[in-house]
Amino acid sequence: MNYMLNFEISQNPPSNWNKFFLDVGYGIFSQTVEYSKYVEKWIGWEPFFVQIMDNDDHVLLQNLIFRYNPGISKVPSVAQKFYKKFKKSYRWTYGPISLNENAIIAFFEYFKNTKKHIHGTTHPLLFSPKLQNMEKWSTSLIDLRNSKEVLEQNLDKHSCKKNIKRSIERHVKVENISKKNFVDYFELLSTFRKETEHVEPNYEELKDFWELLQPIGFDGFLAYKDEIPVGGLTFGYFNNHIIEVGVARSKIDYTEKLYSQDLIKWKIIEWGVDHKMNYFDLAGYNPDPQNTKEMGIKKYKEKWGGKHFDYWLVRN
Repeated sequence: MNYMLNFEISQNPPSNWNKFFLDVGYGIFSQTVEYSKYVEKWIGWEPFFVQIMDNDDHVLLQNLIFRYNPGISKVPSVAQKFYKKFKKSYRWTYGPISLNENAIIAFFEYFKNTKKHIHGTTHPLLFSPKLQNMEKWSTSLIDLRNSKEVLEQNLDKHSCKKNIKRSIERHVKVENISKKNFVDYFELLSTFRKETEHVEPNYEELKDFWELLQPIGFDGFLAYKDEIPVGGLTFGYFNNHIIEVGVARSKIDYTEKLYSQDLIKWKIIEWGVDHKMNYFDLAGYNPDPQNTKEMGIKKYKEKWGGKHFDYWLVRN
């Protein structure tokens, strides 16, 4: 009997889309239906729900992909209709998700051969075929199935442990982000992004993002010094895979050396163990740093005692 792989691509989420990820044990929040709603509403990208099935219509692979028009804001309005038609890019994060290597190979063959502009990242714990135009990237995964005692022992004693201790000694307090203090986080994030010359957040967008994602696994912590917010960090935890999302830090945290981000990270680790999470993903870094900034990022990620995993930036 011939073994056939069948593609299904829809702009509407199939039933049990999220359940597939939970069943196979992989797939982060950016693969979910809820995330697609946020991106479509606030960023304006078109979601495409890609599935590969076998002869018996069993789903073997899923990947949430967004189609968008890069740089369209710089195109004159009279030419935008033409530009939208012919200049399309496709983007995804931590995908495709599948335990079937043949399905993963088929996915990449299809998209590399039929789509001109692709920007994707593979999942660090899943198989990826070797393709042209792939750049190696890395992450550090902390295994939260270990005990808190083991995880604390794995921390770099000259940096992590000292900074966490200093933060506590300087009376930094950490609490969950909630409706009560959500405005504190928003204002801290706005100031931080303005000072670092990044796009400032929209309150309604941030609130909508939070309300959409929280039911499937989204949370965050805020650090205070004398009731003044000095640090914040949000994270997704869909499928028991924690991954950082929104970092915010005040000038006070720098100038007074409060080390709030280190204390928050340790609180997330403790929270993850208590809530039976699998991994804390410290997000990507260049395994072959090209400058001082990249070297600093790599060193910071590695000091938390996680295990190094490579994944791929896919381009076409």
